[in-house]
Amino acid sequence: MVNRLADRILNAVLPHQKAAAPCGPYVISGCYCSGGLRYGKKCRDCTGAGGGCTPCNIVIGAC
Repeated sequence: MVNRLADRILNAVLPHQKAAAPCGPYVISGCYCSGGLRYGKKCRDCTGAGGGCTPCNIVIGAC
């Protein structure tokens, strides 16, 4: 009984850590064509809300 009461008090007082969302896989997304080359960016969603992309500087093929 006392242990359960102590656990409830500690849970109410101590801060709780929330688990971070797991990161998704890297995805290459096309940006633009320049000089006959297609450039892209590498993106990875770690927030669940999108974002997390590198600049558009990866050559991913020809235009």
